[in-house]
Amino acid sequence: MPHAVLSLLMLAALGSTARAAEDCPAIKRSEGPPVYALLYGYPYGAPDGTSLASENLPDLAMVDDDLAHMTRMFEALGPTQMRLHSEPGAHILRRISAFRLRPPTWRSLRQSVAEIVADIDHHPSKARPRIYIYIAGHGVQLPAKAGARLAFFGRPDGAGPGYAGVIDSALFARHVLAPLAKRGEVHLIADTCFSYTLLQIRAMKQTERVVQPPPLETYEIAFGEAFPEVGAHLAGRSVTFEGAERGGLFSHALRAAASGVADEDADGVVTYAEMRKALDGMAEDDAALRPAEVVPPGGDADAPFIRWDQSPAVRHCAPPGAAAALIDGVDRFTTLPARAEPLTLWLSPFGRFTLGDEP
Repeated sequence: MPHAVLSLLMLAALGSTARAAEDCPAIKRSEGPPVYALLYGYPYGAPDGTSLASENLPDLAMVDDDLAHMTRMFEALGPTQMRLHSEPGAHILRRISAFRLRPPTWRSLRQSVAEIVADIDHHPSKARPRIYIYIAGHGVQLPAKAGARLAFFGRPDGAGPGYAGVIDSALFARHVLAPLAKRGEVHLIADTCFSYTLLQIRAMKQTERVVQPPPLETYEIAFGEAFPEVGAHLAGRSVTFEGAERGGLFSHALRAAASGVADEDADGVVTYAEMRKALDGMAEDDAALRPAEVVPPGGDADAPFIRWDQSPAVRHCAPPGAAAALIDGVDRFTTLPARAEPLTLWLSPFGRFTLGDEP
């Protein structure tokens, strides 16, 4: 892909934050709480021998690409710990050493949760830690009396729920969300088909008797009551897509919004309301991008999703211009929309970013 003359070089190349941010509006930085990131992706469908194996889902080509780019985004937050679960695909191995990868299994995912929990418990902070969870891959709906739940998949490493390679939303809520939400602010991002049903966790309530299924609109209400400390960005209520240039379309759009497009007042604080507005606008402009579901923690739309002002991210100001690809090395990180005003971007100090022509 041809690169424009304008280059957004990172801190490692510039040598100083001042030079990187000299044209950006003034902003006050402060120290924030610890940040943790947990990423999980699996490009295949349900394993043989499970009840969902007959779905015959095609292999996904860009899951490892999205995991690598999302790792770069979370890297800009200066995480205390980051755990990455992926198959060693060609995209991810080009950018991330194999020794950093953990297997995409339920056992390994639970081990990562236990390690994050132990680190938080052994290193208490004055403010609640921020914990980001990212999931990418296939998703299918599991019918239930209380409403459809989401199932996503992993490499089998045993027998029983989760270990056989099928992880449903109730299992995920009980063993991943619950222990992490007890200890910090959790921000969940899911790029799967039918990811909205990840909010359906009613199977956790084993004694509850449900007379009739609730309407879809109550999913986020019930989820918010169970997990008021958890906010979510979900790819939508139906199918979602990937492409060779952009990877998962939802993940691609979310990276643009979170990296600065959504932050209209350029204060370094990206709220859930700002994310919803930005993602809605992107879906209106791109027929292939499904409307995202943005669920603020505790229903508070003004709650922060990302505090770049409390991070080591390097700040850059992209000038006005046409839509452009933001490239990390040789790979497209995300796409910036056409803009009449300068755009403040927050990027990892370990990448090398350029603006490229958008076809």
